[in-house]
Amino acid sequence: MIDSLTGVRFFAALWVLLLHFREYQVDRIWKFPIIDPFVAQGTLGVDLFFVLSGFIMSHVYHEVFRERVTKASYRGFIIYRVARLYPVHFATFAMMVGMAGAQSLIIGSPPAHPERYSWLAVVTTLTMTHDWFVGIYTPNMPAWSVSSEFAAYLFFPFLMVLISKQRWVASVYALAGFLILFVVRGSLDPETASGFFFKLSLGRIAGGFLIGMAAFQIAPAIQRWMGQQRFWSLASVAGIFALGWFNLLPAAVAALFFAALIIFLSCENDLLAGSLASRPIVYLGEISYALYMIHWPVRTVIRTAIEKSGLSGSISPPIIILVYSAVALIGAALLHAFVEKPGRRLIRNLADRSARKSQSAMEPVKQTLP
Repeated sequence: MIDSLTGVRFFAALWVLLLHFREYQVDRIWKFPIIDPFVAQGTLGVDLFFVLSGFIMSHVYHEVFRERVTKASYRGFIIYRVARLYPVHFATFAMMVGMAGAQSLIIGSPPAHPERYSWLAVVTTLTMTHDWFVGIYTPNMPAWSVSSEFAAYLFFPFLMVLISKQRWVASVYALAGFLILFVVRGSLDPETASGFFFKLSLGRIAGGFLIGMAAFQIAPAIQRWMGQQRFWSLASVAGIFALGWFNLLPAAVAALFFAALIIFLSCENDLLAGSLASRPIVYLGEISYALYMIHWPVRTVIRTAIEKSGLSGSISPPIIILVYSAVALIGAALLHAFVEKPGRRLIRNLADRSARKSQSAMEPVKQTLP
């Protein structure tokens, strides 16, 4: 794993968090001094995650799927990716369901969006397919991206084989990703926009993932061109911030900037990469998925508590946002330590044990074959 890219995950999550936390109460938005125009573009933090995911998956699995996809390699890949996503996804889903139940029993009022708690929403959330189909949503709103990411994982090994065959395929991927994002993200709400049957938000992960995969393929050539220059990543960050601040950063263009930034950060001698690879930042990157997933339950419970207590008018917005952030960080650290890591380890161990048993069961059969 590339430590600097683990570190940048935290800042992608933070971008999304600040966007959601600036709406500190229902229909009340607090604007951050100076940086608010950039914070308001925080939905792009998810696109950064998607581009980063395509790059990192290629980095980790390009040798595994360079030539072909076998049944065993595909099965192992999917199980390991489910192990990465599912424990935190399930835990935060249970939090939202528990809070909705408590609200109904204690306060006597239904959840704000009852359609997110329908039986169909529950079944599709538990199978991570909730973001694939029209009219289905999930209790923990940020989990839409988990469902989209899972869809991308199902196709990734085959896409990896294709892009490894010919160098020109990387250009096709990059162009396809750009066009998909240009169409899907140009004028549509990525979470609610729908086609005839499938949600168009699937195009969002497709576009970002393809660009990330293409970035991995061309990274060696770009890094050779960079030579010993150490400031390209800082220039990319400055460009992203400036365009975002002036609201001139459409998602398709942002994805290309993100791809360039990721390529620069994957170079060991890059100045910013060294800072992002520090131990505290890497740790924050490691808990970034838990942070991203838990921030919505944290926001929901604290917002409800403030509203029901009648304190919404007496606490300043910066204090509320600070409380949101502090509780979310503490919750993410706990979720990472006691759910994400042990849950991932448990699923992987069970899968490995099952694979060993299947292999052992086949040995007597193999010995009898001519």
